[in-house]
Amino acid sequence: MKSFRDDTVVSAVRNGTPTGSTAGPLDLSDANLRGADLRGADFRGADLRGADFRGAKLHHTDFRGANLKGAKFHAAPTTRASRADYSGQNYSGANLSYVDFRYANLTGTNFTGANLYLANLFHANATSANFTNAGATWADFESATLTSATFKGANLANAMFTGAIWGSTTCPNGTVTSTGC
Repeated sequence: MKSFRDDTVVSAVRNGTPTGSTAGPLDLSDANLRGADLRGADFRGADLRGADFRGAKLHHTDFRGANLKGAKFHAAPTTRASRADYSGQNYSGANLSYVDFRYANLTGTNFTGANLYLANLFHANATSANFTNAGATWADFESATLTSATFKGANLANAMFTGAIWGSTTCPNGTVTSTGC
């Protein structure tokens, strides 16, 4: 696994330099970014397949169009208060297939048009998250909090919702429910 936690790389990513370079999209596939301070980072269009973001600070990070297949974001299941906080992130159009968001705080996160094929959101807090037009086939939302989340136009074929918490949730067909889509 590549380790990119040195100050030079983290500073460049936080300032958006790599994605604006002429060398092409940023390649941090399989990168070890555990615990890194990446607040405000610009990962638009980056290759982040298999990257490890566990414990990283990612407030106001932009992942639009990034390939995050198999990336790790999950938190230890010890207590609800210790969840990894990825609230308010922008993953619109990103490839999040096989991504692990177990126990993560995804409140207000934007997943519009994202690919969440086989993504693991077990016990995640996705309150007010936007999954509009997302492809979430076979995604695991078991025991997830989906209060006020929006799934309008999303593909939820074979997605698992056992024990999910619903409340004013917008379903793919546009209806609002508190009992499940």
